[in-house]
Amino acid sequence: MKKFLVMIVLAVAMIAAPASFAQSSASAKKVFKGTWEQTQSNGDYGEIYSVISLDLYGKTVEGGEDGLCYGTISQFNPNSGRIITGVIITKVKSIAGNKAVVECYDEFQDEKFTASLVYKPNTDTICYEDLCISRKK
Repeated sequence: MKKFLVMIVLAVAMIAAPASFAQSSASAKKVFKGTWEQTQSNGDYGEIYSVISLDLYGKTVEGGEDGLCYGTISQFNPNSGRIITGVIITKVKSIAGNKAVVECYDEFQDEKFTASLVYKPNTDTICYEDLCISRKK
């Protein structure tokens, strides 16, 4: 009887171990979750603060009409308060490796469009159009 119980415990452990490893590996691959931000000088606008906040795996980012969305992309001048970019990610169309295709809403242009996000793991950088930002530390 004792051997039987030991065999059952080992069998359960063998089944549970790969499942927990798969979960930890999957969560490690969630590259489209986090905050990326930077401040840079721009000749036309002066100083520009850019921030990309994402969670393409669930609507957890504050923004949009519903209160929560998949992400926001914004740029503004901290000195003047002038907002340059205000984009809300409303839908995730696909995630394949380090590239995601999303549906967005531009608050200032009042238009919907599709965009790509690319994650660069070697620099921990996210790129949206020509804007590439390192992760907030």
